[in-house]
Amino acid sequence: MNDFINLENEETIRKLENLLWKNNDFWNELSLSQREEIEKADLEILNNETSDYETFMSSHRK
Repeated sequence: MNDFINLENEETIRKLENLLWKNNDFWNELSLSQREEIEKADLEILNNETSDYETFMSSHRK
């Protein structure tokens, strides 16, 4: 029997993440709009629609 979770499989990671987030007490204390923002950010990360800190900050520096 394999005691390890395949963390290279994105679907497995998403299922585990959803399980941890949605069964956590703090998740239930968030407003609907806060939950939607977190879910939107998760999708942006999954779709590689993010940039690293230095790239982001360089566009805001003079």
